[in-house]
Amino acid sequence: GIDPPHHRRFRSRLNPPFAPHALDGRMDELRRQARELIGSFAQRGNCEIMEELARPFPAAIFLTMMGLPAADAGRLIGMVRGINGGEPPTSDMSQKEYARECSDALIAYLREAIAERHERPVDDLLSSFVAPMGGDQWTDNELVGIGYQLVTAGLDTVASTTGFLFQHLAQHPEVRQDLIRDPSTIPQFIEELLRTVNVVPSVHRRTVGDVELDGQTIPDGSTVWVSLATVNMDPNLFPHPEEIDLGRQAGH
Repeated sequence: GIDPPHHRRFRSRLNPPFAPHALDGRMDELRRQARELIGSFAQRGNCEIMEELARPFPAAIFLTMMGLPAADAGRLIGMVRGINGGEPPTSDMSQKEYARECSDALIAYLREAIAERHERPVDDLLSSFVAPMGGDQWTDNELVGIGYQLVTAGLDTVASTTGFLFQHLAQHPEVRQDLIRDPSTIPQFIEELLRTVNVVPSVHRRTVGDVELDGQTIPDGSTVWVSLATVNMDPNLFPHPEEIDLGRQAGH
């Protein structure tokens, strides 16, 4: 992680293109991609949700926003699954060795894309990151680091959440019928699912001073694992926390 003030240098450029109002202009294209994926299996009446929707859709979103070839989706998915341990090695190498190989492949892929944008910038997000802004230009290593984080964090978490979403709908057909009857509740359903599923159950932070908590002192400079999953299931904040409540007003 990066602490202030250094992280503001990156956040000031990363936040705007991912803000809700900025994504509004891309929604038609993203919906088209989602319909295309769903259309490939809709007539069949069934699908393998992870392989046919949950993994390829976030990969398509990333490639669209970055202006990279849609045909690269399979490569990206394979790299990310190898890095995160979701795919076994294709040879007799260890899982750790395979993760390193996939990581090196992803870095090489990003470096090649960045070099191409240096030579031939176009109207896409990657080109905007490569170009200087306000007198500041990210180095290639910084660009690789940002791209690596976007790919490994974005693809896997979205895919996992999508899988849990459809698992819940399959196990609770009454919820599916409620959403069909009133599509306006879909955003709240997603928020509740994010609260209960917690595909990122904890994050780590570093204390910037001594902290007193329940009679214990956490010293300055300590690394602390913060359990988001525990907070999201706190009955004092969320009555009946294990339930997905479409009428719940509290956030997560």
